[in-house]
Amino acid sequence: MHDASHEPEIPSSTHPTRRLPTSGSPSLLAPNPALPLTVTKSDLKVDSSEGTLLFDREAGNVVKNDIKATISGSMTLSIGGQALPADLKLSLTRSTSVGPAAE
Repeated sequence: MHDASHEPEIPSSTHPTRRLPTSGSPSLLAPNPALPLTVTKSDLKVDSSEGTLLFDREAGNVVKNDIKATISGSMTLSIGGQALPADLKLSLTRSTSVGPAAE
């Protein structure tokens, strides 16, 4: 577990925050029988995955969450019983900010 006490405080409009690095590896979801396709084979690799949480210790919540990931490789989909091979290069970026609660 990351010890945030060694991270420098970052000034914000409400309280000082701490930057917490994140990492991880995405995984495939279970098949959904409501969808007309299924993944029958996958050789996807996570090329990179990183993120940062800004945590407001005084308020006890996350102020900002940034995530970037790149996934690539080959996969085979089955659509109506037909095999459809595909190559994938996917870049994901997400940034979420939480502002002060409305009064």
